[in-house]
Amino acid sequence: MNEGLKMVIGMSLAYVTSFAGLILAWYAYRKHKRNRNDGEDHD
Repeated sequence: MNEGLKMVIGMSLAYVTSFAGLILAWYAYRKHKRNRNDGEDHD
């Protein structure tokens, strides 16, 4: 049971870290896209 618990905790940490990275990448993309379009008049 101890090995299974370690595996579940490890997989959960990997999933949370991956999800956090995805959110940070999306936020950085949105911020970059907004800053790039500030000086331009098109989409």
